[in-house]
Amino acid sequence: MSEAAEAVAGVQSVVPLWAQLRVGDRARYLERAAQAVIDEFDELCTVIAAETGRPVVEVAAFELLAAIDTLQWLARHARALLSAKAVALPRAIHPLKRATAGHSPIGVVAVIGAGSSPFAGLLAPTGAALLAGNGVVVKPAARAAQAGERIAGVLARAGFPEGVVRVLQGDGAVGHELAACDGVAHVSFSGNRHTGAEVGAAAAARGATSSLDLAASEAMIVLADASVEAAVAGATWAACAAAGQLHGTLQRIYIEPALRDRFAERLAESAAALRIGDPLDPASELGPLVSDARRELFEGTLADCVQAGATVLERSETPDGALPFCAPAILTGEAEQLAPLREFVAGPLAGVIGVESPVAAVALENAAAPTARGASIWSADRRHAARIARELRAPAVWCNDHLVGPVLPRDAATALAAFASPKLITWDPSGARLPWRFPYDATSAGAIRALVALHSRRPGDRERALRAGVPAIAKAAGRAIRSARG
Repeated sequence: MSEAAEAVAGVQSVVPLWAQLRVGDRARYLERAAQAVIDEFDELCTVIAAETGRPVVEVAAFELLAAIDTLQWLARHARALLSAKAVALPRAIHPLKRATAGHSPIGVVAVIGAGSSPFAGLLAPTGAALLAGNGVVVKPAARAAQAGERIAGVLARAGFPEGVVRVLQGDGAVGHELAACDGVAHVSFSGNRHTGAEVGAAAAARGATSSLDLAASEAMIVLADASVEAAVAGATWAACAAAGQLHGTLQRIYIEPALRDRFAERLAESAAALRIGDPLDPASELGPLVSDARRELFEGTLADCVQAGATVLERSETPDGALPFCAPAILTGEAEQLAPLREFVAGPLAGVIGVESPVAAVALENAAAPTARGASIWSADRRHAARIARELRAPAVWCNDHLVGPVLPRDAATALAAFASPKLITWDPSGARLPWRFPYDATSAGAIRALVALHSRRPGDRERALRAGVPAIAKAAGRAIRSARG
């Protein structure tokens, strides 16, 4: 038995006991997990910053605080999200039936994470899967192994039953093997498009479901009435957070031609002012890329844009040292000159594109990145911004803000829907003879005809149905009531 299959089998053996707990009881485990993150906050900051190269302040806010917030949100709303609710049924066909709609666990969930968000991006779907009553096999990115082990430690400290969560370390081949395991009911994947396609296909081949968070770049539309300073600050953060390596990093900015050059210059100045340095230094705002190879791809993309006619504005100096630091790059040009930025490019860069109108910006963005996770619109006119937002294909549009990376807890709530199977339970009185069952007779036919007419919206139909059909309806209802009384 492979290591992946063994891990899945181990979790499967524990799931039945975990699933028997009430939703409120499972929620309390999540609350304790959030507290465990709080208790280990300083140590987790250091470990994750050192492993990922992200500045400690950024790790604190967008990995640890985000994880705490999401776990507590799931626990606080657990009953509303998962508890069974009464369902109203049409009484013509189901005169005595009562029903509740709830959820049941699906079994074992595989959570395969990306190195760009190795803690919150893994802990949020893991917490959602556990809340739904499932077991979880967590496969961190190979370059975020320590963060994965820390998740296991946090859940152990929270008192989760031994074996309900297993951490499986390894490269992409291990993730593919995990997705192909027969015992995995759902695969939650975060990573690049190529690997995501393989993982999704491996799950689908077994009839399992999957949810794929694929690396993609995003866009910003700046209208003429927007606060330029606020838009520049938002663009600097969205393009350079985590050194531009987060899923959903900002890469395309659409703005009117008259404002393009001024906006680009301010953005370049803002990006150049970022302090590049050791991620463990609290003053650092921009850490290194994950590898020299990624830095080479970044610089190659800039060269491709320049060759196509784009301009790279003046960049700050890159610090010397063993780490693959990379100074931010702001480019200007036409949409075709910046075509390489339609694909996700890991690194701190953004292209500023002049457009004649918001309509043209929407058309360019919808054609350039139909699978983008989000976009932002910057304007002083709320209604105008909302109209433009409705035209964009991106599933999330932020007005006068731009969120990057896992959008928690929204993503956790979406994941929860994939990790729980809808469960409908109905009840009829014992011994009841329902009126539309065998044997059929003239009373049944007359009552049904009258009920059909009572559904009509045409004036006069209901009155005629009542006059003609009341005896048959009453007789059929009497049969049902007598049978229910036994």
